[in-house]
Amino acid sequence: VMRWRLSHPVLSWLGTISYSFYLFHTPFAHLAAWVLTLPGMAWAVGWDLTVYCAVLLVLTGIFSAAVYRWLELPAIELGRRLSRPATASDSVARPRPYA
Repeated sequence: VMRWRLSHPVLSWLGTISYSFYLFHTPFAHLAAWVLTLPGMAWAVGWDLTVYCAVLLVLTGIFSAAVYRWLELPAIELGRRLSRPATASDSVARPRPYA
């Protein structure tokens, strides 16, 4: 039962975006605190802390998934291409010696 729970697709997805989530959760929390001090946001002041946390988690998750998809994955692929050993087709063609 535990193995099934740990291999659940939602948990796998959270594990995939966890680094981006870790990087961006604090800036998003500070941004949310700043936004709540703006004059037009008086309607949102005084909500339950659970609502703030839920909205913050969802927005951070969406942003983290986008960063993973459009920033981390291309960087990972670039790193793989740069670190693989050169093959004969990658090298510059060398002139043949005269026979």
